[in-house]
Amino acid sequence: MALCVIVVSLCLPKQARFRYEYEKGKIWLHKDLISPYSYAIKKTNEEIRQDQDDLLKSINPIYQNNTAVSQRQFEAFISGFDIKWKSNQESPSRKNSYKNAGTQILYEIYQRGIITLNKKFQRNAANYNFTLLTNNVAAELNTVEVFTPETALKYAQDKIEGLNTITNKGWLAKVLANYLLPNYTYDERLTEKLESEALNSISSTKGLVQKGELIIANGSIVTSDIYQKLESLRNAYEEDARIIGNRQLVF
Repeated sequence: MALCVIVVSLCLPKQARFRYEYEKGKIWLHKDLISPYSYAIKKTNEEIRQDQDDLLKSINPIYQNNTAVSQRQFEAFISGFDIKWKSNQESPSRKNSYKNAGTQILYEIYQRGIITLNKKFQRNAANYNFTLLTNNVAAELNTVEVFTPETALKYAQDKIEGLNTITNKGWLAKVLANYLLPNYTYDERLTEKLESEALNSISSTKGLVQKGELIIANGSIVTSDIYQKLESLRNAYEEDARIIGNRQLVF
């Protein structure tokens, strides 16, 4: 029985070992290390996280131009104007002046567009770039170029203030405030799809060590770059040993 145990133990595969010991910032005490084959240099976890952060910052959020919103607001303003006019103390002869002024202001606002800002993209500033899709046609914009509901109302108030034909300015501004809804809507699904595809494309390596290349000479300091080359070599060796069953020590 004891003999059987010994035979079985000898037949079991041994774990691959990388015989060199090293520490970052320490002196390399072994002989010159020449790369036995070509292998990729792996990025550190910190480098990968930095790549991910940089990539996400470079992706503009997607907004859809919902033209139906502006159309509904125009129609609602015009159809409801006569009812709201009853609360105005102006002469009936002035009604068309108010309606035309309100229609023109709404047109100007929706031509520029109304957006709701998303805090996720306000990383370094209040405004950010975004991609606007209108019938699947993309345009690159910045939020400073469009209105928010608040700035749209301020624009309407300023325009009304400059109209001499409108005397009850507060009334018209209050009416228009009911029809200022965002027509540029954030497309979370499409934005996250772009982010996911971009993150999946990030490489986990950053260059190549060629076969026969000097990795580190005896007596040299193990710098951060050299340490990563050594770690990548160790990982490559252990992975190769796992796949092909090579049980020998490195070199």
